[in-house]
Amino acid sequence: MEANKRFSRIELELVVLTKATLSRYVLEDLGEEIRFRGEEILNRYRNLAIDGEEIDLVIETNRSVYVAEIKIKPSVEDVKDLINKTEIVGRKFGKSVTSIMADVYIGDEVINFARSRSVLIYSY
Repeated sequence: MEANKRFSRIELELVVLTKATLSRYVLEDLGEEIRFRGEEILNRYRNLAIDGEEIDLVIETNRSVYVAEIKIKPSVEDVKDLINKTEIVGRKFGKSVTSIMADVYIGDEVINFARSRSVLIYSY
């Protein structure tokens, strides 16, 4: 029983650490693209809660908003959830919104589904 608790805690800590690290990577990579487009980052939010939804990373620029979800191995359902969160963020901020799925392992089916819905994929 004690071993299960310890393994669960280790797993949780690894997921949290991975999400924090990938959020930083997304911010760095996206920051370059944002500057290239002539936009300026106004705010960035980690684990932002809006209308009962928690969003891993939201980056607001002077012209638009980028919504990023961080997953180890995303599924089609994860992409659908991201699209829903993107719509919520769009209503909240009143700017154009871009969806980003950042991941470590992603299958072709998920990539194809995401791209068909205009979701950008950042794989690390």
